[in-house]
Amino acid sequence: ITASMFLDIAIVGQLLGPVAMGAVNLALPVTMAFNMVYMLLGTGGEVLISAAKGAGNAGEANKLFSLTMLSIVVISIIIMIVGLGAGQEFAAVLSRGDADMEPLLARYIHIMFIAAPLLIGVTSMTYFVKVDAMPKFSAGIMVITNAVNIMSKLFYMGPLKMGMEGAAYGTITGFTVGFLLMVPYLFFRRKRTL
Repeated sequence: ITASMFLDIAIVGQLLGPVAMGAVNLALPVTMAFNMVYMLLGTGGEVLISAAKGAGNAGEANKLFSLTMLSIVVISIIIMIVGLGAGQEFAAVLSRGDADMEPLLARYIHIMFIAAPLLIGVTSMTYFVKVDAMPKFSAGIMVITNAVNIMSKLFYMGPLKMGMEGAAYGTITGFTVGFLLMVPYLFFRRKRTL
């Protein structure tokens, strides 16, 4: 995930220039807020669920899984709503009112806030897939998600010339693929324990 964030910034800088690269850098507090939610709830939920499963208490593990996922969904929707309502203000504060950077940043974070539930949800689900004795599948989802993110950014910002929107849509495309990879596990896997 960290390598992908670094590559995102480097790709934007190479394809769109230093001002756009600066705008993506300034969006890092928004991205880190998303990361904070899935790391706190994903890691905490993973530890509690592992302890419950290790103690042979499947009912408690399922209850903790449901509670954690509900918390992740509710918090990510709140982040989306707040971000969409105050995105312009966030962009002004983060860019310190820079006339070149503020509109780029505003467009970028607007799209990212729309996708907050997807970005937070997919990443946090990988914690629970790992707890369900599928660590390779969990890691594979994140590797593929980030690879598609990078490739689609190159495509959207390169040949399609979508600018900053292309940078954000690349991220969304990667996480949409991650979600689609997770669908069989969520809805069709019979051996799923959570």
